Formats: sequence, C-alpha cells, structure tokens
Amino acid sequence: MRDVSKKLTALVALLVLAACASSEEYAAQRREWLLDLYPLGTLRAKIHEEFGGSEPEFSYPRPEAGWRAFEPAAIGARVLASVKRTGESVARVERWFMPDGFLSLCYVWFYFDENDRLVDAEWQYHTD
Repeated sequence: MRDVSKKLTALVALLVLAACASSEEYAAQRREWLLDLYPLGTLRAKIHEEFGGSEPEFSYPRPEAGWRAFEPAAIGARVLASVKRTGESVARVERWFMPDGFLSLCYVWFYFDENDRLVDAEWQYHTD
C-alpha cells in the first residue's frame, strides 16, 4: 500500500510540475505574440487606438524614487523584471484586462520608455 501511495504522490507532483511548465511556456508564447502584434517602439497612442478607445485598468508613471519604491510592490517588481529582461528603462507601465480565447481572461502588461514607445510586453493569466 505504501508503494502505491508513493507512486501516486510522485505522479501528482509530476503533473503539478508539468502544468506549471506549460503555463510558463504559454505565457512566453503569448508574450511573443504580443510583441509580434505590437513591435518594440510602437507608440502608446497607437496601442490605445487599437484597443478601441478603451482605457487600461491602470497606467502608472515611474515614481521619482524609482520602481523599487513603488506601491503596490508587486507592480514595481514586474517593472523591474521587465528592465532585467530587456535592459530597457521603463517610464510607464500599463495593464489591460481582456479576453484571451473563448472562455479565458488575461492581463496584458505594456512597458513604455520616456518617449511613450513600447520597450516590453507581458501576458498573464487573470487568476495569477
């Protein structure tokens, strides 16, 4: 009986790890898709226009004290991860809430430089 229990525990652990990996892979694919739709350097106004005049859930400029001091800290951490990923300075972050597929919702993050040009984009499950 213990052998079966160990095998079931190992199987569940593998399934959880596989789900996490595929979730991360999906997010990476969606990020690439976003960057294909909105290439680096796309103007913020163009993205707003293509979103049909709707407004982002939020739009924050970089605080004087920098992103490390930003509250809520989770948003500052996302911006810093973008800076680390791209090597580009971020002057503004925006997050949009939108459908992703038939029955799914997501957040789309856009990171802009001081000239309102796109320097990075990120996709996130709305439940994350």
